[in-house]
Amino acid sequence: MSVKKRFIPVSEDIVFELGRIAERVGIPIPELTERILKEITRAFKYRGDILKMLVNVDAVEDLRRLGCVVLPSNVTFEVVDNLDENAFNRVVEELKRSAAWYGELAKVKRGKDVDEFVRVLSLWLPIANIDVVELGDGRFKVVVSIFSRSNRLSKIAEVIVRELLKALEYNVIDFESRDGVIVTTLEE
Repeated sequence: MSVKKRFIPVSEDIVFELGRIAERVGIPIPELTERILKEITRAFKYRGDILKMLVNVDAVEDLRRLGCVVLPSNVTFEVVDNLDENAFNRVVEELKRSAAWYGELAKVKRGKDVDEFVRVLSLWLPIANIDVVELGDGRFKVVVSIFSRSNRLSKIAEVIVRELLKALEYNVIDFESRDGVIVTTLEE
C-alpha cells in the first residue's frame, strides 16, 4: 500500500538546519522531517499552543541538565522545613547559583522578554501564581504569589526571583517581598 506524498515549500535555511541535525543523528532528511511532523501533529491533537509547548520542553531540558529533579510539592515543603539552618542556607546558595546560570542560559537561548521571565518563573516555582500587568513604556509589574505558610519557601522564592531578574538583565524599578507575595516593577 503506497502513501501519497505532497511537496510543501520550505525555506532553504530550514532545510540546511534539518540537514545538519539529520547528519548529527544519522537519519536521512526526509525521514527526520517525517518523524518531526508526526510527533508535532500528535502533540497538536492534545495541546493547542504547540510553539509554547516546544519552548517549554527546551526550558525543562535546560533544568534537567542543571541537575534539577521533579518532586511532589508536599515532599519538597517538608524537606525544606525540616532542614537545619546551615543546610537550609546551603540550599539557598545553591539555588542562587542555579537560578543565575539558568537565567543566563534562558536569555541567550530564548531572549529577554516578560513572557520568558514568566515561563522561567513558572518552571522554577510551579506552585506560584504569576500575574503580569503592562504599565506602558516597556515597564511591567509582576506579582508572584506563593500560597504557603512556610517562611523558608517564601525566602527561596525571593532568591529565585531576584537571581533570575539579575541574570535576565532587567532594570528593576521596585522590589517588595513579604508574606509569600513578591511584587516587582521592571523595565525591559
